[in-house]
Amino acid sequence: MKEKLPEIVRKKPKFPRFKHKSDIGNFFDFVFGALIWLVLIIFFFIGLYVNWFSRSLIYLLRLVHFKHYHVPFWFSLVVTIFLFPITLVVILLSVFVKIVRE
Repeated sequence: MKEKLPEIVRKKPKFPRFKHKSDIGNFFDFVFGALIWLVLIIFFFIGLYVNWFSRSLIYLLRLVHFKHYHVPFWFSLVVTIFLFPITLVVILLSVFVKIVRE
């Protein structure tokens, strides 16, 4: 004769375990998170542009005198913030010289 094993009683969890709150705070959390991402993306592209200006300036300086130039990041950032049109001229001149030389 087979003995019957006692059945294990398991509690079934009620889903969802955490009640969803549809208040205005969720919307503001979303907006704040989106703004943080937007600011980080903008800072990334500013850093990319500053690096592009720095590399272009080094390229133009090497045309004048071949030496290992180093342009500090802070210098490139200050020039980009206060003298933005000059950075555009340096980058465009550098690209133009690269095209003509090759």
